[in-house]
Amino acid sequence: MNSPEITEQEFETIERYLKNNMSAEEQERFQQQLIEEPTLQQKVNEVRMLIDGVEAASLKEKLNTYHEEVSATHSKVIDPPKLISTPEKNYTRWYAAAGILVALIGIFWFLNRTSPTEQLFAQHFEPDPGLPTTMSTSGNYAFFEGMVDYKQGKYDEALSKWEPLLEASPENDTLQYFLGMAHLAKDESKEALPYLEKVAAMTSSSFLSEANWYLGLSYLDLNQPKKATRVLKRSDVPASQEIVTALTSK
Repeated sequence: MNSPEITEQEFETIERYLKNNMSAEEQERFQQQLIEEPTLQQKVNEVRMLIDGVEAASLKEKLNTYHEEVSATHSKVIDPPKLISTPEKNYTRWYAAAGILVALIGIFWFLNRTSPTEQLFAQHFEPDPGLPTTMSTSGNYAFFEGMVDYKQGKYDEALSKWEPLLEASPENDTLQYFLGMAHLAKDESKEALPYLEKVAAMTSSSFLSEANWYLGLSYLDLNQPKKATRVLKRSDVPASQEIVTALTSK
């Protein structure tokens, strides 16, 4: 009921912005306008929700059509005549046993495919949840726009928004930390290292403990237990000591 009125021209402009169809100059002007006009941010949120809703509805319609086509195809299949009558067999137990066997093979394959350090990484890694996205009160809209993408799991989009910002602020620990996190969430531990290592070296950073935690996990994923042990000892995250104990007891 409190939604702002959006003109057709505004809708088209916002849609182009959300779909990254603006030139660099136009995008910069629009982002500055977002900072100066708080109601414009609300309009952007409204258009984003509308686009997401339309896309979801379209996907649902396509799935329903697909299911109808599959059902129609199955209904047209005619069973061939049985030349020899054979007693029906109960395959339920066989399928259950086969399912258990496949699961056991999968577990065996996974445990033998990954090293103990990689298993520790998989057991403990969860992406940082990110920062609150109160963009209307922020002077850096581009960063928080990327944070929205990051929190939605759109890590490539977040990286594309944050990397240009880092060129202007290479010592910004927040940017460095979340660039590392986006790569780590994409299972790109090697690419995450330089960002997290830089933050871990900033003793005054508010992300110091978390940077050492995720840096240690990155080393685990890359099967470098000695480096992982060294940096995890510097983290206050409770699970750090658990991993250090597991690594040093072997």
